[in-house]
Amino acid sequence: MRTFLERDLGGTGIGVAVGRSNQGDATWYRAQILATAGALDYYPNVAAPRLWVRLHLSGRLRADLVFSFHAVGTHPRGAMACVAFTSIPLERGPEGEPQWRSDPACAEPFAFSHGTDPEAVSPEFIAWVDRAVQVGLETVRRYL
Repeated sequence: MRTFLERDLGGTGIGVAVGRSNQGDATWYRAQILATAGALDYYPNVAAPRLWVRLHLSGRLRADLVFSFHAVGTHPRGAMACVAFTSIPLERGPEGEPQWRSDPACAEPFAFSHGTDPEAVSPEFIAWVDRAVQVGLETVRRYL
C-alpha cells in the first residue's frame, strides 16, 4: 500500500496517516455515510453500532478516504455493508458549521453478514478495497 501511495501522491507535499474509529468518534461521518448510501440506493442503519477506518491525507489539501462498516436496513438482522467515500472539508457555512464535500469511492456497497467467513470473502473484499482506493485518490487528485 505504501508503494502505491508514494507512486500516486509522491511529490505532492501530502502526508498520509491511517486511523480507525474508537468509542469516542465512531459516530463521525454520519452525513457522509447517509449521502453515500443515498447515491448507492440503500438504507444504512446509522443508529446501530458502526466502525470506520480512514486514510487521512494532510498538507496542501486535507481529505479523508473513509471505509464505513455498518448495519443495513431499518431493523438490522445481520445484514452489513462497507462503503467507501472521500470527505473533503470546504468553507464554513453561514452559521459557522463545517461543510464537507463527500463523494462515493465505490460503485456499490460491499455486502456481508455477521455470519460471513472472513477467509471466504477476503480476495473479493481486497479487490473491492483496491478499486475504492484508486477511485478515492483520483477524486482527491482533482482537488490538488
